[in-house]
Amino acid sequence: MAVDGAEVNTRRELAEIHLLAQAGMGRNVGFAANKVFAGPLLEALGASHPVIGVILGMEGLFGVLLSPLTGWASDRTSAAWLRRRIYVLVGLPVAAAAWVAFCMAHSQVLAVSGLMVFYIFENSMTSPYQAWMPDIVAKRNWGLASGYLNAWWLFGNLLSFLAIPLLWKATHTGAYLATGLIMAGSGLVTGLAVHDRVSPGIADGPGETATRGAMRRLLRGDMLLFLVAQACAWLSFEGAASFFTLFMVTTVHGTVLDAALAMALFSVFGVVAAAAAGKLYHRFSSRSALIWSMGAYAVISLLGYLAHAVWFIMLFMPITGALWGAVQTVSFAYAVQLLDRTLPGEGENWRATLYGLMNVAQSAGLLLAAPFVGLLVQAAGGAYSVMFGVAALAMAAGAVVMARVR
Repeated sequence: MAVDGAEVNTRRELAEIHLLAQAGMGRNVGFAANKVFAGPLLEALGASHPVIGVILGMEGLFGVLLSPLTGWASDRTSAAWLRRRIYVLVGLPVAAAAWVAFCMAHSQVLAVSGLMVFYIFENSMTSPYQAWMPDIVAKRNWGLASGYLNAWWLFGNLLSFLAIPLLWKATHTGAYLATGLIMAGSGLVTGLAVHDRVSPGIADGPGETATRGAMRRLLRGDMLLFLVAQACAWLSFEGAASFFTLFMVTTVHGTVLDAALAMALFSVFGVVAAAAAGKLYHRFSSRSALIWSMGAYAVISLLGYLAHAVWFIMLFMPITGALWGAVQTVSFAYAVQLLDRTLPGEGENWRATLYGLMNVAQSAGLLLAAPFVGLLVQAAGGAYSVMFGVAALAMAAGAVVMARVR
């Protein structure tokens, strides 16, 4: 009977995880749509390329500033509706409205204002939302839940990289509204359907001395190594993603649609790998799985130097997509596992703070990637293939750093 009861609880938890995943899917629809549409729309309004670069860079800056702040506030809140739920229930619908306002704006001032509000609310809800999973799922199911969550999140990327651009070809307004509706609807589904659990000890909160001690432990040792590895991983991914379309057009002589199809393949295989990695999570050492996935991603990335035809890229992208899905799934679950080891007995009250720090590390990688790779491309005489070297070296560095984690 005990086993049957555990199985029933697992089924209930995983059913709720699919509801929780909707907000992450909607969030990723917004983030990916920003990559697809924001630059061209700003250019159409007369913004120069340097100005566009600064505006788009604000996404990463707000991530660095807001993720740890809202994560900390969420962890220190005792009221259930104000702990995790409120960030999703308010953040995604407001971000959706701001996105539609940006897309419909006819002046630079209104467009930039809408985009800044979009960045603020998308980034504000991320850390509390991510911390919601270990709050409502038993530790034995963290890996499985991470797999399902990451699969849905990558599906959100797929919608924005392929389905919404195809809709855009038929109706621009329809594509912008569809993006907003998906974001707002997913936030409402998760915010209204998923329960918000409060830690028994959160009302009192840790003392000032205990708080300083916990923060020091979160920023040194194995946890610091893990955060550095995350920054390396996102530097690797974004370094290639930022210039992928230009690489497709100039180096392999493909089209923008070819680039979209390649990213769709990346996302589809990422979805499959994320779900598989979640199911296999507890069968292997999490640390070893992360090291091997990152190492394989680094090696495969070097094959990009051999790409001179569209067909090669179409074979190359599913492999990297699957490895990226595995890296993301293992990282998300391993983070709270490492947190419990770093702060035994009190990690439950630091989950959103942890994910805030994790988002800072990832945002740092995003902020560095495009400018760094852009300089290398210029130094290489416009050879966009150097982005694969950056992707390989950064991910290999992340694997080496993870190997130092005990």
